[in-house]
Amino acid sequence: MAEVRLTAKQQEAIREIHTTYSQVLQPLIAPLAKVYKLDVNPLYNETRAVFSHLARVYDSQTKSRNKEIGKAQGHLDRLTLDVFKMYALHFTNELQQFEDRYCGVDLSSVDESRFYSSYFSAKHKAGQELIEAKRLEHQDKEKAYDKYQNTYAAYAGLAAYVHAHLKEINRRRRIYWGKNVIKTLVNVALLFISAWLSSYLVDVVS
Repeated sequence: MAEVRLTAKQQEAIREIHTTYSQVLQPLIAPLAKVYKLDVNPLYNETRAVFSHLARVYDSQTKSRNKEIGKAQGHLDRLTLDVFKMYALHFTNELQQFEDRYCGVDLSSVDESRFYSSYFSAKHKAGQELIEAKRLEHQDKEKAYDKYQNTYAAYAGLAAYVHAHLKEINRRRRIYWGKNVIKTLVNVALLFISAWLSSYLVDVVS
């Protein structure tokens, strides 16, 4: 097999692809599969495509190595967007579940009465970053990447804020459910008393 010689520019491009994947994307993909239990097969497919094209660069039969490097970079770009989109979807779903779970619970005293303002302000900011990222996706990919990274950071920060106060939030939830249980018991007791009084009055009258 003939030896394949790459130019310095080609070698640098390949190094950048490997670095981006191993230092940025791979650490982000692992939690999606192992921690959040999401279907990451589309991400694995893009990953395989990246390294398939890189492998062809070293094939002596390859006619255009620059073309294969370009295709590998294209798949890496799609993989980057897909990773950040998946995180955005995960965080928005997680926050919706949080809001559904604690619906009706008075959290106004959490974090020294700052929870509601901090939570909804951060959620709005993250949502705006996501909207802008989607808008830029078909206009300016570099800016879209930056916005998606900002979106990830904003949602991750908001999730961390919620988790940091979860103990206090759950305490408020227990109080809420305790009050509901007491209210229910009182209502049931009143129904029994009302039924007993009705029966007693009927007996008295008769």
